[in-house]
This record gives sequence, C-alpha cells and structure tokens, in this order.
Amino acid sequence: MKTLFIISSLGIGGIESYISQLAEVYNKQESRPVILLLAKKYDLSLYSQVQMYADIITLKEITNNILLPNKAVYNLLFGLNEKNVRILLGSVKRIIATNSFSLVVADRLIEVLSDAKYVVGVYHGQEFIWSQQAYYRRVEMNLFKQALIEGRVHVYGDGLLDKLSSFYRLDKVKVKVDVFPLGIKLNNQNRIYGDFKQKRIVCLGRFVKFKTYNEQLIKNFRKILELNPNFICDMYGFGPDEDRLKKLIDKNGLTNIIKIKGKVSISEIPEILKGAFITIGSGLTTIQSSSLGIPTLVCLDSNPHFTSPGFFNSVNKSDYNELESYEVNELSSITNYINKLCDKTELEYIEFCNHHIERTKLLSIERNYGDFTKLFEKKALGGNLNLFKYAWSF
Repeated sequence: MKTLFIISSLGIGGIESYISQLAEVYNKQESRPVILLLAKKYDLSLYSQVQMYADIITLKEITNNILLPNKAVYNLLFGLNEKNVRILLGSVKRIIATNSFSLVVADRLIEVLSDAKYVVGVYHGQEFIWSQQAYYRRVEMNLFKQALIEGRVHVYGDGLLDKLSSFYRLDKVKVKVDVFPLGIKLNNQNRIYGDFKQKRIVCLGRFVKFKTYNEQLIKNFRKILELNPNFICDMYGFGPDEDRLKKLIDKNGLTNIIKIKGKVSISEIPEILKGAFITIGSGLTTIQSSSLGIPTLVCLDSNPHFTSPGFFNSVNKSDYNELESYEVNELSSITNYINKLCDKTELEYIEFCNHHIERTKLLSIERNYGDFTKLFEKKALGGNLNLFKYAWSF
C-alpha cells in the first residue's frame, strides 16, 4: 500500500523534518512512499537524504501549469493533469496532508484516485485560523471544517483541539478528531548527556517573530550572567529576523557571549549539542535534545515574556509549546529555571538528564506510524468533500 505526503517544501524546519522521518518509517513498514511538494523549494542535503527512502515530485508535475514558475501560488491556479496523476500517483491509497494548501490538493486528488483516502494534520496552532479575509482562505477553512466533522483530522494536543472546536463552533465531544503527540526518530544508542561543567546554552529555533524566546533570551541574558559569569550561548536558526537579532546582541554588549551559528538540520543536532549544559527551544527540537539526555527548557511561541512552563521532563501537555495551553500561574521565569539547574549537584544533574530521556521514550516516530494506521482504518473516508472548486480550475 503506497502513501502520499503533501507538504509545502523540504526546507529546514520542524514539519519538514517530521514528515521526512515519518516517510522513512513508511518505507520500512510498507512500501516506498511519495512526497508531493507544493513548490520546487528544498534544502539540498535534506532532499538528498529523503530520496533514499521516498520518491519526491512537485505539484507542477501533476497540474496543467506549463508556463509559470514552479511555485505553490501558481501551481494551485491550474487544474490537475489527470494523466500525470495516474502515472505518478496511481498506486497511492493513503494521503496525509500537512497544511491548508495541501488539504485542497488532497481533496482534488481524490477525484482522480477514487480508491484513496486522506487525512489532514494540524502542525501549527494558527494554521486553519489566520488570514480569514482572502477568498482562497475562506475556501480552505470551509474545507477544513468539513474535514473536522467527518473525522479526517488529527491534532497534536488537546488544547489545540479546544481552540479549533471553538473557532469553528463545533462540539468538541461530537467532533471525532484524533489527538496524538508528534514523535521523532529516537537514537537509543547515541546518548550525549548534558555537560555539567560547561555553562553553554544552546538555543534552537527559526529566526521569525513568533519565536519570541530568541529575542527574550538576548534581552535577559545579563540576568543569566548574574547566576554564573561563565555562561555563553550558541543560537542555531535562520530566518528574516536574523539581522535584527544580531543588532540586538550588539546593542546589549553580548557579541562575545552570544553567537548566531546559522541553520542546522535535525540530523546535525546531536553534534552541536555536545558540551551543552542546557537547551532552550520549542517544537520537535525539544524532544530531540531531551532524548539525547540534555536538560531542555520548553519555550512558547508568541510569548511576550521570558517565561516557560518548565523542563521537558516535567511538562505533561501534548501541545506543550502552545502559549494558550497554560494559565499564567503555570509559567515561571526562565532565569529561575536555569538557577535551579545550576543549584543541582553533578549527580542530581545526571539524574535529571536521565529523566529527560525517559520522558521521550513514548514519543517515537514509529508510534506515530501506528497512530496514522489506526486513523486511516477507523476514520478516513474516501471521496472528496464536495465543496465548490478552489480558485479557478481547482
């Protein structure tokens, strides 16, 4: 049975890493899957890696777009080339869509691949909520609401399900949405463990405005230096906010203490975490660093304060990096958490590292494969949602 994943691109990012790891599991458990990119945009190293266990095609190859560039916004304007769909995707029986654009594509593909079923995952807290004014967004949101009603959706946390149910004015109890936390490829043979003697902080996350902890860390780093003057910080990421963050580092006189190291793939994380006392981040990188035995502080997207719900080993929410998942009294200063870690003895610190490893053992990508299998068996339906066409030809 062949599975198709639809994703915007194969750049460096959390969802891209997640889908690439999930595709690898499908290749081992079933057959070589297909990854459909909405646009020809990818990180070359990740693309080369994924090609080892999945076929990769772009949306342009199965649409009638023969003139305009290979970009999602153009490809989505043209109807499907049914002949190419059958040639490239004829054996596909299951489709996993990863965002609003890919949900539209999946719904159209079902018209050609009549035996296929599809589900859609919500991997960002605002994915089916923001930008409501544009016509195409209204189409996507109506499509998603129907998918919610029909049980085609899975989300990674109960808090996110509450948000979506409220936004779409649906009864959470009646809407049969699967909830399961995202996992990663766990490397049980390659533990690193945090370095108690080094006071090196590693911060992981894209340099975009909603990753507010990057800015907050820089602004509050003087307070961390009061705990121990030997603290340094390496920030790994990329994005439009990079220049602004560099200027902020310089403005606060931290040029020799905080270094921006650039983008890093999930496969490179074990190497860069060697010698780290603590990791700060959100999303799948928190699972990755915790699984390696590094004390990891959970940060929250769009959080205007330098606060956290705590270390990953003690945070029990599946949507652990969503600000809306916590009451104000559940958050505390990141400086206080780092201070508590500094107060531990070396033996206590090592035990704390082991607690992080234990916390991640249930968050495996193999377990997610089972979650998706059950979702398709129990809830996914064939046939499209019979809504009005997307844009022109879709």
